[in-house]
Amino acid sequence: VCAVCLGRQQGHDMRGCQAPKTWDKHYNTFSKHSAGGYLVSREGNNPLCLDWQRPAGCSSHAHDNHHLCSGCG
Repeated sequence: VCAVCLGRQQGHDMRGCQAPKTWDKHYNTFSKHSAGGYLVSREGNNPLCLDWQRPAGCSSHAHDNHHLCSGCG
């Protein structure tokens, strides 16, 4: 699943997705990829923890402010 648009379509560029809307075109996306390829919030460019987006999650408490859902904030 793409961390930005939440899409699953074959051939989708998940590492570079800049979609302003979710895959179904119904909602604004919360996140985007920065020029450096990092996952950041669309407003404020605050970094998001990529491990937090995965099923296993992230156990680190060193960057709790980065633990936001890339799909909904």
